[in-house]
Amino acid sequence: MQKYTCLLSILAVLFTLTSSNVYAGFILDKIKNGDSLSSLSSVVDTTFDNASVDSNNIYGWTGANLFFDDNNEGTYNFSFTYLGSESNYQTNKFFELQSPILGGTLLSEKDAVGTTVDFEFNHQEESAVPFGFSRCTGLHCSNIALNGFNDDGEPNFFFGFAGIDESSLDFSTAYLFYNDGGGNADADFDDFVLSMTVGQESAPFGVVPTGVVPEPSSLAVFGLGLFGVGLLRRRQAK
Repeated sequence: MQKYTCLLSILAVLFTLTSSNVYAGFILDKIKNGDSLSSLSSVVDTTFDNASVDSNNIYGWTGANLFFDDNNEGTYNFSFTYLGSESNYQTNKFFELQSPILGGTLLSEKDAVGTTVDFEFNHQEESAVPFGFSRCTGLHCSNIALNGFNDDGEPNFFFGFAGIDESSLDFSTAYLFYNDGGGNADADFDDFVLSMTVGQESAPFGVVPTGVVPEPSSLAVFGLGLFGVGLLRRRQAK
């Protein structure tokens, strides 16, 4: 009986380790694919011009996309903070597409640096979280970088986390760096910069930098493992 108790205890610990970084609700495609992290400075071809963020201390991926997972947890309260823009056009915007018809602008270059807006996204199983960047003049918008279709081609955005190196990243806050392409391809990723959090979660994006995000169902298995350990211990005590 003791060997079964030991086995279940080991399984419970393993499930704890693989589940501790999982946030039921979201999954980043680059994490799911096991893609390696890169520093923001390593993908900038020209000059990164932003006083709010140090490109040497941001690690993430060009062309990353954020999706809802298949575990419906309801609505999620996002907070977005505008951190500045180098764009010469002064028409770049960050928008959501959840609202009816065309969605709405959440932040623009007309906002003061440090402006924060909150928005609730409804869970849509395995769909991309509906947000993006664009350059808009009146009703005409171009240079669109839409989450779910973000890739390595311009216009696009970089999705990253802050830290002094890859092993010390703060996963409570994500940073998005829009690259509008300008008049010509420039890959500066400073045309609209913002930070993004979800509620009070310490790791809302389920990031495990060295591998694939474990399935949220492992939490349920972990619970069953603990139940089994307790049951066997009670039987052993009789």
